Amino acid sequence: MAKTQQTATTGPLLVSSKEAMSMLGIRDPRAFRRLIQQGRIKAVRFGRWYRINVASIYAYANGSTPEA
Repeated sequence: MAKTQQTATTGPLLVSSKEAMSMLGIRDPRAFRRLIQQGRIKAVRFGRWYRINVASIYAYANGSTPEA
């Protein structure tokens, strides 16, 4: 039987738009949506709600682009 390697996570992988905006200090929802549409922050859309990839938030905050 093969062993699988697991990594522990210290928090959620996806957060709400409101939480992501708070993490980045962004107050304008339109500006935040623009970052998503430009691909500068990775997000998944569930109906009318976005869930934001936490790794892409950190990457954006550090000045790098999210990986595909």
